[in-house]
Amino acid sequence: MDVFLLDKVQKRLPISAVDARALRARKLIEGRTPNIHVSAKVAQVMGEQAQHTLNKGLDSAFYRELVLQHLRNFTACKREELEAVMRAKLPDVLSDAQKRNRIKNLLADLSRRNLIAPERKGPGARWRLVPQK
Repeated sequence: MDVFLLDKVQKRLPISAVDARALRARKLIEGRTPNIHVSAKVAQVMGEQAQHTLNKGLDSAFYRELVLQHLRNFTACKREELEAVMRAKLPDVLSDAQKRNRIKNLLADLSRRNLIAPERKGPGARWRLVPQK
């Protein structure tokens, strides 16, 4: 039964909450419903390590540094440009709306940390690095 359920997870087909709990208890799946994927140990056994990393994504520090590096290279840019840079790096399992939301949250986090700031509010705003003392 586990093999059948893992096959459904890999094909991104829905499984019941009870089945997901059972697989998670045996550490066969990771992620939040409905974006679940096979665990690292299952991916390694199957030789799917690269796909696991693409599904799971990278840590937030990587994405923050990517935005900061882009702004260091090009001083200012619009959100659309940052989205273009980030879209390819975000996990494949996220929908376009989820990717936009993740980017929005990332920019808000960097802004709260006083690392970046928009030149003005609203559409067409350009993001810049905040000069550090």
